[in-house]
Amino acid sequence: DANICECGMHKSIADTDPDMEMVRRRCPACVNLAKGLRIIHAEDERTLKELGGDKIPAEKMRPEDGRYLAMRMKAPSVTPVAE
Repeated sequence: DANICECGMHKSIADTDPDMEMVRRRCPACVNLAKGLRIIHAEDERTLKELGGDKIPAEKMRPEDGRYLAMRMKAPSVTPVAE
């Protein structure tokens, strides 16, 4: 496991195989996660600025305190059936 690269390939293959090429791929889950995290970060920045920025005492509650993030499947949308 120590020689497994972050990409999942063993380093002996990833570092030496001349036939390897990079392929761009966008995972919809990763895209939505990155977008959601950017939105949350921007909201946190606005809130912190309103609270006084970097002058907030350490013991005061911050927006990210106790936050838990998870991905889940959306409930299926129901389309009314015309009769």
